[in-house]
Amino acid sequence: MIKKIVFVNLILSLALAVGFYIFMNKNVAVSVLATSLMLVLNLSGLFMFWRVVFLKKSIALGLLIIIFKYPLIAYCLWQMSRQDWVHPIGVFVSMLLFLLSIVGVVLYDQRRSHAF
Repeated sequence: MIKKIVFVNLILSLALAVGFYIFMNKNVAVSVLATSLMLVLNLSGLFMFWRVVFLKKSIALGLLIIIFKYPLIAYCLWQMSRQDWVHPIGVFVSMLLFLLSIVGVVLYDQRRSHAF
């Protein structure tokens, strides 16, 4: 399911970025792509790290992930917000699109599994 979410989000983000590039400006499109990439990398990294944590049954490793993940994300967002090319509308729309991608894929999979 993670692969589907990543695929749907990247396709929708690319289409949205093209639309923003055509109808608004380049900075909004780049903001959408950069934020989507950061969110997808975060989701993929979490999936891989938590899989290792559950396989090894290591509480300490889980705590290390939690302790380092959030400051790293906050630092990345802070650095992005200081850049001239980052547009808040692009960041907001990209985060909203990410959440909608997750909900859409989950609902689609649930309907598909209950259809049979």
